[in-house]
Amino acid sequence: LNTLLLFFLFLALVAAATANPADGPRKCARCGEWITGEYIQAGDKVFHPWCFYCDACGEPITGNYIEHEGKFYHESCYIERFAPRCAYCGKPITGRYVNHEGKVYHDSCYSDHVAPRCVYCGLPIRGRFVENEWGQMVHAGCRDLVRVCDSCGRFIPPGEGRLLPDGRVQCDICRRTAVVSPVRARRIVVSADSILAKKGIHLKTPLEKIRIELIDRNRLESMAGGGGDPHGMHYVRTESRNGRVIHEETTIYLLSDLPEELLLAVAGHELFHVWQHEHGADGGDPAWREGSANVAMFLVLRTLDSDFAAYQRRRLMATEDPVYGDGFRDALNYYRQHGIQEFLRKVVKEVSGPRRD
Repeated sequence: LNTLLLFFLFLALVAAATANPADGPRKCARCGEWITGEYIQAGDKVFHPWCFYCDACGEPITGNYIEHEGKFYHESCYIERFAPRCAYCGKPITGRYVNHEGKVYHDSCYSDHVAPRCVYCGLPIRGRFVENEWGQMVHAGCRDLVRVCDSCGRFIPPGEGRLLPDGRVQCDICRRTAVVSPVRARRIVVSADSILAKKGIHLKTPLEKIRIELIDRNRLESMAGGGGDPHGMHYVRTESRNGRVIHEETTIYLLSDLPEELLLAVAGHELFHVWQHEHGADGGDPAWREGSANVAMFLVLRTLDSDFAAYQRRRLMATEDPVYGDGFRDALNYYRQHGIQEFLRKVVKEVSGPRRD
């Protein structure tokens, strides 16, 4: 009998330990009532079994849970309510993600739909890349493979653009306005002359007496003596008798297939050489001669409100060539400080005399 009593006493002690926390009776963290039977412990809190439910969906929590700011959630409910959302698909992010421009994306969503694509291979750009002034990107390993437009510097995707007979590469954008007609080229020269006249640069020679020719790069480089990247040339053929000039024929050679806005700017450069010749200022210091002609080119470009014209202006400003770059910047600074009339007087003073190049 004593043995049986001891056994029932043992069972009572076990039941008491199961019904209450180890440190004595406690209140349910949900309802605040005393717990007198079975309970569930989550962290340092205890609950009636029926009080331990998800604070999002209200269903009982029977497996893994997540505590957040004192509340408890199914893992799936927590993710749905609190996990960051992909800026592309709107679904919760639980694994790898990409933070791009202040937005987060699933890694796969970013690669498939958001990441910039390499112009050459078409694959997402992740890692080292090269970006041009137009915002186009190529993988660093694709840079030497992609073709670049000779007129605007854009990367040309495979299958696009064209290769000109003289070896130049042209993108489809520049091709749309490429000038191949002599009649159209003359109209552009007339426009350039009008722009320069409004800036205070007036030619004495009537434009109808100036020949305009479109030629390819090979011929232009040959006429220029090789080297460089010529886009135009001004040439004067002179006939003399008894030491006196009796006839002059002026020709402006322009590189064919240039986009219209670039040809307009080049025409401004060459027309300024005509002005220099008319004022005996086509000799002397090459840096001032070519630099001041580039100022005329810059003035033409400044009248154009396009991304292409802005790109060409930046190219002029960044040119490292001591003649066409340093000479241009020196001449432009002088023009900005003193105005057009003093600038023209300076041009005549600096480049008068025999050509030294």
